Amino acid sequence: MINLCIKIQHELDEAKQQLEFFTSELDSLPEGSLNLSGKGGIPHWYRLKDKEDGTKLREYIKLSDQAMLESMTYKRYCNMKIKELNKFIKATEKYLTILSAETVDEKMFSSESPFKEYLIARVGNPFDISEEIENWLNAPYKKAPITDESHKVRTARGVRVRSKSEAMIVDELTFQGIPFRYECEFVANRHTYYPDFTIKHPKTGKIYLWEHFGLLDQSSYRSGSYNKVSDYLEEGFYLGYNLICTVEWNGIPLDGEWVHLIIQHFFKSE
Repeated sequence: MINLCIKIQHELDEAKQQLEFFTSELDSLPEGSLNLSGKGGIPHWYRLKDKEDGTKLREYIKLSDQAMLESMTYKRYCNMKIKELNKFIKATEKYLTILSAETVDEKMFSSESPFKEYLIARVGNPFDISEEIENWLNAPYKKAPITDESHKVRTARGVRVRSKSEAMIVDELTFQGIPFRYECEFVANRHTYYPDFTIKHPKTGKIYLWEHFGLLDQSSYRSGSYNKVSDYLEEGFYLGYNLICTVEWNGIPLDGEWVHLIIQHFFKSE
């Protein structure tokens, strides 16, 4: 349900951006609206403009006035898109409100629920996913190739990683008891990637990706990073929702306290 809400919210955000674009386009277009009438199968184009007395002024547009016809046709298109987008936004916001409402399980099994104890005795706890997480951690998965040259740093738990910053993230995830896979294969938009960390939320079981971009001072690295995030977006991973990105560049290292706070925010907060 959460992933569906995220996808719909993303579509809603895109619709709002389009609405802003088409609305701004109207500022540069001619005054009035386009009117079409036909006699004998021949289209006749008119420009309708408001007069001070509340009536409409009807101006004939010659077929030779291509620029005016294109501008007024585009204006009609913009107005139709604005109407369509407003309907979509209104309906989607209403749907999101319904979709985001607390489920029966969330109500009855919440920590404050007086029914929780008695329900668990009868039906178990649907939010207890400890066995699912253990199976996920123990299951084999495709990893990025590891060499002495590419993975020179060892973490406190013995995982070989590419940098001290990645080691810091590994150690903090381990310390806080957050289940993760290091450099697990992930296909996004028909490209194969190995996200630094694939994380399973300890309470919900939802999958998160965490990429640490440590060489952003290099232009080719930046370009590859942008493409990767864009492909993740196509697969339903959105920055700030279920995609975490940390960055550093020459002279500005990753801060350990910031790593701690990120993990607390995404995986520990109620």
